[in-house]
Amino acid sequence: MNNRIKDLVEQYRSVHQGHPWMGRSFHSTWAHVNEEVAFSLPLQGTPCIAQLVDHLTFWRKQALDKIAEGKFESGDENPDNWKSIEQLKNDGWDAVKSEYSEALNAYLKLLSLQDDTLLEESYADPDFKKEMSYAELIQGVLHHDIYHLGQIRLLLSSMNG
Repeated sequence: MNNRIKDLVEQYRSVHQGHPWMGRSFHSTWAHVNEEVAFSLPLQGTPCIAQLVDHLTFWRKQALDKIAEGKFESGDENPDNWKSIEQLKNDGWDAVKSEYSEALNAYLKLLSLQDDTLLEESYADPDFKKEMSYAELIQGVLHHDIYHLGQIRLLLSSMNG
């Protein structure tokens, strides 16, 4: 059975493309973001929307590597974790969104192929420096997405007055 995995996949889909209970999804939020907005810095000391999206892509790929390939490299010190605005501008907002969508789709596809027993398995996490279950990883990535979605919404609100 994989009822718990199915539930987690549906939660991801709701937050990203559906109608989550807490408000707008990523998809409906990005409908209001163009190139200029994606790279704007309306609040001092915060990353721009493109940096937040790229950061989410990075951590999703990290989780994908942990589940699919057993790669447990630290992400905190990786220079791809928080790329500069200049690096991301070279790629463009559409490329940042596209890479995010590709990583999300690959992640959800992989999760859909898993059995609930994965959730009880553990691994040594190099960033948290402790044993963690895959359930903690999968739920943590979802919580991380929601946290940064809130930041993106705040940045948009600050730009729109």
